[in-house]
Amino acid sequence: MTQQNGASNVLTVDQLTNTPSRADNIDAQTETIVRVYGCELIQDAGIMLKTPQKAIARAQIILHRFYQTSSMREHDIALVAISTLLLSCKLEECTKPIYDIIAAFKKLSTFPKEYAPIHDLTLRTEVIKVERNVLVELGFVLHNIELPHTYVFFYLHIIQGNDELAQQAWNFCNDSLRSAVICLTVKPQVTACGAIYMACKKLNKTLPENPPWWLLFETTREELEFVAQEIEKMYLLPKASFHAISDLSKIDHAPPPVEEKKPERKRDERRDERRDDRRRDERRDDRYDDRRDDRYRSRSRRSRSRSPDRKYRRHR
Repeated sequence: MTQQNGASNVLTVDQLTNTPSRADNIDAQTETIVRVYGCELIQDAGIMLKTPQKAIARAQIILHRFYQTSSMREHDIALVAISTLLLSCKLEECTKPIYDIIAAFKKLSTFPKEYAPIHDLTLRTEVIKVERNVLVELGFVLHNIELPHTYVFFYLHIIQGNDELAQQAWNFCNDSLRSAVICLTVKPQVTACGAIYMACKKLNKTLPENPPWWLLFETTREELEFVAQEIEKMYLLPKASFHAISDLSKIDHAPPPVEEKKPERKRDERRDERRDDRRRDERRDDRYDDRRDDRYRSRSRRSRSRSPDRKYRRHR
């Protein structure tokens, strides 16, 4: 398969295998299963929160990119999944409250039980820390994330595909994002063509092959077969589950200190206080009225002293 090393968002297979997790003695299959597990958490929580699919897909790609520069022993997969979904919602301008995202993850049956005794406020602090680490590790460069979903409907419109084919190709695009190989080593245009290719095979649809339809989108048959093989390999993996790779003892499981509430005042005290406030306001209004009357009287005296009749009589 051809690789484009010049693109900032496309890696080679060698770069994909030399990850910090492998350096920490995590085998390839375990790393793959943990990544798939994190992507499934993001997908399920995003559906529960009614998040757009673009935000879910972007969060999954951010997760794969983050683990290219960080080890799974340092950053737990559950915290990274929550942080990437929170960050992706901000990028797609469909922000969700952080406590709602944490609650959605906790409601999932596949979410690790080790996080159950952790207070939401403590978990929120840990999520914000991981989110900051994700931004720092990726150099705050998140604008170059392209999704295969952007090209699927455009390509199907050109080759005149029906709705059933579009839905099946969309499903394969969603599944392809769980594979780090496809997300990081394949261009999104090729992934979209591979999803259409697999959808045609599953639905027994025939597309023009003389000339081949994929040449219209600058894709080769080898690239389509590569994408199809990687998606089928992912289907053969064992069921993804949580692996306690990182050390969760660093997180403080105790709930945060609660401030002591001030004793409530009795009803009579509140009533007396309102009565005193009302009387004070009345006295203030009375003083204001007295000052206003004094100003009016003094003004009236000055006006009478300056009247023409009094001046004439005084002169006479």
